[in-house]
Amino acid sequence: HFVVYTKSSLQEQTTPGSAAFLDEAAALSNMTFLDEDLDRGELGGQLFWHPPDDTSEVTQYFVYMAQSSHGAARSRIGKTSRGKHDLEV
Repeated sequence: HFVVYTKSSLQEQTTPGSAAFLDEAAALSNMTFLDEDLDRGELGGQLFWHPPDDTSEVTQYFVYMAQSSHGAARSRIGKTSRGKHDLEV
């Protein structure tokens, strides 16, 4: 829940306004990529993955290149919709 109290120069509100929220996460697995570009320093090919078990809250997949598995210095290279589990790189 988020709760917000208002405050004036006289006093702080005793009963806050509130809102509940639900934060969903869905993790994909078994990502594979075969680089079919033979030029050094260039990538090209199809990236595949298995979708999460529950995709009811998934609307799109955003694909990034990054310097680490934690997403350091990431740069978006594409996006695709739910139901599609691959991307041409």
